Amino acid sequence: MLTEESRIMVIGAHASDYCSRCGGTLALYGKKNGKAKILLVSHGERGESPSLWKERPGITEEEIRKIRWEEALGAAEILGAEIVALDFGDNPLLFDRERLLILTREIRLFGPDTVLTHWTTDPYNPDHETVGKAVLNACHYATVPGVEPEVSCLPAHPRVFFFEPDVLATPLSKFDPDVYIDVTEVWEIKMEALRQFETQRYLVDYHTMYGEYRGFHARSLGNLPDCQYAEPFRRCQPYAGRYLV
Repeated sequence: MLTEESRIMVIGAHASDYCSRCGGTLALYGKKNGKAKILLVSHGERGESPSLWKERPGITEEEIRKIRWEEALGAAEILGAEIVALDFGDNPLLFDRERLLILTREIRLFGPDTVLTHWTTDPYNPDHETVGKAVLNACHYATVPGVEPEVSCLPAHPRVFFFEPDVLATPLSKFDPDVYIDVTEVWEIKMEALRQFETQRYLVDYHTMYGEYRGFHARSLGNLPDCQYAEPFRRCQPYAGRYLV
């Protein structure tokens, strides 16, 4: 249940991942006055900015990072979320001990109750796999007192939900959602945010189709008759409670 005390952290490999995969869910948190923070592990300057490389010969990675950051910043503002860039670089995106501890500290400092990140199998985008696995490790280390003891550890492992890889890769990634979030009421907010990514203009059309596709699932499988658009997730941990929900 969303409350004013809810704290959600989205950790994406590239500049637009948070918006395309779970922008609607972030917008819902904003409407409920929950606290949301986005971590960009990279700006996607190499692998996710093809239009800039093709249309502007001679452009540098630094110039692209600035453009992608402005896009990501504008989208986050529309969704009502704080955003931070770790700037680890992409294609390939790699984690060593130092980077893993930086991620661990970021999680500790924010103290999320819920973390959204990449599914750990994505054969068409190894950066996504790398980040998903690193986030799971960092969430664990964030609860271990002896790891980075100068920053208070989390009292419990945050709930982790994986967002969807490319729908076209589903047969290879084996992503089977067990959670559908109805984002119909905030769909136009998500679309406005996605339009900020001029370097990836196709995202609006792609994710409109994906949202409708998952909305159909939410209506037919989830008993949400009025759902037009949905965002799918996969739980990392099982639900535990006194009642079936």
